[in-house]
Amino acid sequence: MLEKEILKMKNKINEKGVPPIFFIGAGISRRYIESPTWEELLMQIASTTDCNYYELKNNVNNNFERLAQEIEYFVFRSLMSSEIINEDRRFFMRNNIADILKKCFESQRNSLVVNNEIVKLKKTRPAAIVTTNYDELLEHIFGDDYSVHIGQDSVLNKNVLGVGDIYKIHGCVTDPSSILITKEDYDNFFEKSKYLYAKLLTIFWEYPLIFMGYSISDRNILDILTIMTEIMSKDEINSFTERIWLLDYSSSSEDVSVEMKNITLLNGRVISVTCFKLYDYGVFYEAISDITSKKLPVKFLKFLKKNLYEVCTYNEYNKQLLDVNIKNINDIDEFTEENTYIGITTKNEKEDLKFQISEEVIELLIEPLYKQQDKKKVVVRELLQNSLDACKKVRNKVKYEINIYYLKEEDKHYLKIVDNGIGMNFNEIKENYLTIGKSSKKDTREGLVGKYGIGALSMFLVGDNVDIITKKSYEDMIHFKLFIKDGKKQVIMLENNSKETSINSFTEIKIQLNDNWNCSNVNEFISKIGLDNYITNKNFEIKITYDKESTILKNIESKLDEWFDIVTDNVYLINEDKMNEKTQEGNKSDEDKVLYNIFKQKNIVFYNDMISNVIYEKDNYKQLGNYSIPFLIINGKLESMGLETELSRNTIKISHKIVESIAVKIYESEIIKLINFLVDEKENYQLIELKKIIKNKFTLINNNCDILFYNNKLALTCSQSCYHIEIWSNHFTDFQFETDYKYLIEQYIMDKKSIADQIENESIICISVKYLYDYIINATGSRNGLRQKALLMILKHILPEEHWYKDTNADIWSNVMSRKSDIKDACNQNNYNGLIFLKDEYRMLFNKLYNKSYNQYYIIAFKNKHVEKNIDNNFSNILSRYLEENKEIQGILEII
Repeated sequence: MLEKEILKMKNKINEKGVPPIFFIGAGISRRYIESPTWEELLMQIASTTDCNYYELKNNVNNNFERLAQEIEYFVFRSLMSSEIINEDRRFFMRNNIADILKKCFESQRNSLVVNNEIVKLKKTRPAAIVTTNYDELLEHIFGDDYSVHIGQDSVLNKNVLGVGDIYKIHGCVTDPSSILITKEDYDNFFEKSKYLYAKLLTIFWEYPLIFMGYSISDRNILDILTIMTEIMSKDEINSFTERIWLLDYSSSSEDVSVEMKNITLLNGRVISVTCFKLYDYGVFYEAISDITSKKLPVKFLKFLKKNLYEVCTYNEYNKQLLDVNIKNINDIDEFTEENTYIGITTKNEKEDLKFQISEEVIELLIEPLYKQQDKKKVVVRELLQNSLDACKKVRNKVKYEINIYYLKEEDKHYLKIVDNGIGMNFNEIKENYLTIGKSSKKDTREGLVGKYGIGALSMFLVGDNVDIITKKSYEDMIHFKLFIKDGKKQVIMLENNSKETSINSFTEIKIQLNDNWNCSNVNEFISKIGLDNYITNKNFEIKITYDKESTILKNIESKLDEWFDIVTDNVYLINEDKMNEKTQEGNKSDEDKVLYNIFKQKNIVFYNDMISNVIYEKDNYKQLGNYSIPFLIINGKLESMGLETELSRNTIKISHKIVESIAVKIYESEIIKLINFLVDEKENYQLIELKKIIKNKFTLINNNCDILFYNNKLALTCSQSCYHIEIWSNHFTDFQFETDYKYLIEQYIMDKKSIADQIENESIICISVKYLYDYIINATGSRNGLRQKALLMILKHILPEEHWYKDTNADIWSNVMSRKSDIKDACNQNNYNGLIFLKDEYRMLFNKLYNKSYNQYYIIAFKNKHVEKNIDNNFSNILSRYLEENKEIQGILEII
């Protein structure tokens, strides 16, 4: 059976004509260098701190990503201040991880040389390797023939070759900062993973895939296969899964098998793949090496991929390579094998313009990337971003102009965009514009938006023919055409028949649209292309023309100083109070109305002249919680401060120093309002009323924070070790202890199930007689009364001399019905101001309550509850500073 299935796999790989891609997970490192499991790794790290590992593990419900996030905090907290200078908080735990794994590898380095399985694995020649492992085992096995790319960005920002590469997508010990380990890391990774796999998709599509060292339910496998199968038809999926194999571990040489395994993907789709469950992996490695050793050497294939204008067609070793175009003939000698024929042709440089990427790239990359977005808006956004960037590259220009037109010529419709930016010359067109995934904007300091090199392809979303005329200062004007013919994307150079222009540099792009974008007027057109929510920065004029009707987009500069607060250099946050105050005036201009409607949006950023949605990383700023952050403006290149753009640029992620600055600004604003409110209203309300108003009025305090009562004051806690009594009531009564005990009063609708749970957990200090009347004395059974266990615990407490335990629930309630009078008397005799105490040790504490009857209320108190909602340290520090400066409210509010 095993031999038959291995032969079947070999035939399938040979049929494909290319070596497989390996996906290698943690199981391989554990097998050969005895690296720790994820939990063992976290336990080692935790042991260097003062955290309670098992308590943290329970708190996060055994979620290792969240557990790593918590341990990271303790690692950072355990450091001396001198150790953290100039280092990000993420560095220290990851550096420890790198040290642990390096020691594992070094301890097994000598044994790897004689390991029979490693010797056989070393002879395999996969086309490429994708791994989530951090260690250097694979580099050691496969040697210098394979180039190593570390992290997602190294793939997204490179022209992927797809041959002889190791992609370490979760990071590497050689660069500890690249290691993914916490929930924050993985959330960021899986948020961007669709762009990573989309970029690798052209490789995955053509090659067999072998997964080893992964569980069949591993999140990484599910993520990869889900993204790849989302754009396939049913027949394509069947063909695709036939060339996927999973290598799994068997604990015994007697228990080896090959079977079809069903995998339920993240989108609910189920696929079947062949799973080899083996004790000795050597037999599997030998099968792979048998077929891959017949292919051309990896080093030679890498050379071809790097140096060909065209992607060459190759088959088995010793067979002819077709249509190969070599740039440097002298490089051939190093790689040529006996009987290997290489055809060499030369072409005129300017005739050799073409897209250097798979013809299916639109379907494989661009369509999935933008499928949830309006294609019209996507294309306009991409073109506008390129125009903005082109303009910013022109130095000392007084005014940047961008014109967007909708044109109707005979029965054809066109979208045209013209800018007076820097323009392009032939080399830039060839090396950057037409090389997908390559951009000239990555390392600039102008605050450019585009950097992924996919703008040219996006135009094919709305049209199959594009005319481009461009001119760079002091260089010739260039006219070329992009088009799709017979399903293939092509480029041709055209004679330049354009009239001479006095403009030093410009680019004009004209797309023949596949369908009509008819609108009734220019404003409807602006809305259709997604620019109704758009503003411009200084020096820019963006003009929109539809059917001879034109308008200019609004400029932000007039309101920057008037409506915004400076958060930090080049970061501005809308001051909603200022904006509302200015726009309430009766003479509000039309421009103010337009800008108001834009600036009132939340979780939106105007970043380097483009408006995008924002994801804020708020983990360290609990008070922000679900708080919707007001409109933000960011100028310049701030990636080092925590700004990250996704590939489609529809959303921006903001973290680290930028979020910290925003949090401080918002915290200060809210705290000043709170202080002013307390100063003005402290004489007008009781504490219980002030608490209720604060919870309703001040969003940041209501987020993830409880307001306690302590020493006849309101108290906010920043300590997770704080305990308090929690009092539930259906009425906000004027509870007030003359004690330093911490307590919390909350108003709840108390269902009998939740109360029964607390009774059975023995968490209740006292419970109101009214509650017992309604759910015991006036009840007729468990349907409208307390459930059995809770009922018996209450009855045993108020009438301990009675034996309440009966065989059935019906018998218990029958006994209750017959003893109602005794139960009522016991409740009346044992209560204090309407409360029955189940924990006598707290009775003296409650004697401090105002002498008031609570017979009309549901009131239940819980013992020593742990504070779970507290203010974060940033909020606490700012509030402490303002309390120090305002002595008159120190008797009302404090931090504990």
